[in-house]
Amino acid sequence: MFWDDASQAHQQVYGDDGQPDNQGHFSHELAAGAISFEAMRKYQQHEQANGTPENHTMAKDLLASFAGAEADKLVETKGEDFYDREKMKRDSQNNASDLYDQKYQGGGGQGGGDSGYGGNQGGDSGYGGNQGGDSGY
Repeated sequence: MFWDDASQAHQQVYGDDGQPDNQGHFSHELAAGAISFEAMRKYQQHEQANGTPENHTMAKDLLASFAGAEADKLVETKGEDFYDREKMKRDSQNNASDLYDQKYQGGGGQGGGDSGYGGNQGGDSGYGGNQGGDSGY
């Protein structure tokens, strides 16, 4: 999943106020995209407040926790069953991991081993600004 896709999914599911819409049913793919985007936002807020994690693995663990919590929160508003909740969690954690790799490791998809925290590859300090052609998101 790419950053723009996740951002659009987030807008559709969370709306302008940042709260999940409790009306209607979203596809798992759309919900997972929205959750992964929200998890990245929470991760970046955590990073600003607490500093950079010690390594890539720790950062991804934090991100997976944020994604899992967001999935639980969204499932509660939608009334999904256990299977849907677990699928949404898994998909959103994988998507969030991909977004992290795009942002901090300068690539897409599931990254290889832990090479340490890569820092901001693209020179973009925010998550919603004009990305242009940089290698950030």
